[in-house]
Parts: sequence; C-alpha cells; structure tokens
Amino acid sequence: MRWKTVLFDLDGTLIDSLEDLTDSLNIVLAATGYPTHSPEEVRLLIGRGVRRLIEQALPGEDPMQPVERLAEAFGKVYGKKLLDKTQPFPGIVEVVSALNKAGIKIGVVTNKQQKAAETICDYFFPGQIDVVIGNQPGTARKPDPMGTYRAMEELQSQPDETVFVGDSTVDVETAVAAGVTCIAVSWGYHSMERLLRSRPSFIVNDSEELLDIIQGRHLPDGQN
Repeated sequence: MRWKTVLFDLDGTLIDSLEDLTDSLNIVLAATGYPTHSPEEVRLLIGRGVRRLIEQALPGEDPMQPVERLAEAFGKVYGKKLLDKTQPFPGIVEVVSALNKAGIKIGVVTNKQQKAAETICDYFFPGQIDVVIGNQPGTARKPDPMGTYRAMEELQSQPDETVFVGDSTVDVETAVAAGVTCIAVSWGYHSMERLLRSRPSFIVNDSEELLDIIQGRHLPDGQN
C-alpha cells in the first residue's frame, strides 16, 4: 500500500448531502423572512462550517444579520433531516469496505458538527470509520490542520503515511497545512476549475480510480 491511513472529508466526498443541507437552510431562512436558495447556489457555500454557510446565505446589505441564532436554528432543523435524502456517492461504500479489508486505517475530518458527522458515518459505514473529527469545542475548523493532526494522532499515523481525500479547495488547503498528500475528487461541490487552481496532488473522477490510486495500482496521466 502507498499509504497506511486515509482521511476523508465527508460532505461532497463520501456523501451527497446537498439536498438535505439546502432544505434545512431554506426552512430556517424562510421562517425569518430571508430569501431562499437553490441547491446549485448552496453548493457554492458548503465547506467552511455552519456559521460560514449562514453568513454567505444571508443578504449582504443587512447589518444586523442574526447569524448565531440562525446557525443554532439550522442545527436543530438539520439534525432531524440528516438522512432524509443524503446518500453515499456511487462506489464509495465499496471503497471504504475495500480499504477496511486491506487493513487501511480510515478517518473522517469534517467541518460538519461532531454529532451529525458521527450519525452519518455510523449509518452508512457502520464499524468501518476508525475516527471521526468534526466541528467541536477545542478543534479548529478546516483549513486549519488541527483536526487532521488529531486524527493522525489517534490513528498513530505519520504525515508521510497519510493521504487526505476531499472535494474542495478547503480540503486541499487542509492537506497542505498538515503536510499530507491530497487526492481531490471531482464529483463533489467544487468545480474542476477551482480544484485545479488549488493544485492537489491528484484529481480523480470516480471511485474506482480513487481506490486504484490509494492501493498503488494506477496514477492518472500527468499526475505524480
């Protein structure tokens, strides 16, 4: 194996949660009289945590934006909708299973709230994720590398033994800050153009290609 540990982002990488996130956001916005957003608009706002999601979703001209109150309301609504429409991306369940069978340590490092992240991982990947590091007191959000460091410490893994898999520029920044290799996936919430600008170590287009790279069987053309 090329790496002993794989750390995954969650939303946009392992799971497609866009509809549940959009529905939850729009419920909160509509209840307080703010304009709602389409899934494609919300797609561009995901990646830096709930508070940042709310900040970007609110009209910029309102100087009294109730960000904290809306973020709290969003957490309550989304907590009831976590699994309504969310599903793993095609082939991802098989990737996680194959890595487990190969003895690879698996972690999730996400800006999603800790409880929500644990619930989703336990539901879709029961007994297969060794550690989940989400948004919780005492842990800085990505792109700060603190969560990645914590995951590596708990998994007893060194940076040169670890690869970070994510779908966003935030994930690439996180991997660079932590000194680990980054594989960016093209099926998530950031466009290929944005991913290319962030210069990840690899970019993959499907789950089979992702597994091949992790297991050292294949490198995409023109990639190291």
